[in-house]
Amino acid sequence: MLVNNLNFLQSFNRMLKHQKITGKALSETSGISTPHISEIRNGKTNPSLEVFERLIDAAEKLKPGSRRMFASLMAGEEGLSIEELAEQLSKKELGQLLVAIAPRISDSKEEMEERAIA
Repeated sequence: MLVNNLNFLQSFNRMLKHQKITGKALSETSGISTPHISEIRNGKTNPSLEVFERLIDAAEKLKPGSRRMFASLMAGEEGLSIEELAEQLSKKELGQLLVAIAPRISDSKEEMEERAIA
């Protein structure tokens, strides 16, 4: 057994979710069966070192940066930098983000008038 650790399981699942890696894609890339991956992800079994390496290698192949993200999560580093997050967004998601934050960063007409009066 590699680990019997809730942090491992949470970090692994969080990395897969954030990277949008499905169990099916991980299975196809790693050669590990989908049911076995499901058992690992649900904490029903612990992966051997060989299986763990194959899963992390497959995740890295599917989404570069996955290995680093998993290691950061295991080390207790909670978040990604703004640059890392932006780099992982699609153009569509980046556009949606800009639309969502634009009101927070642009001055409203009222705010500009208040500053002019003061």
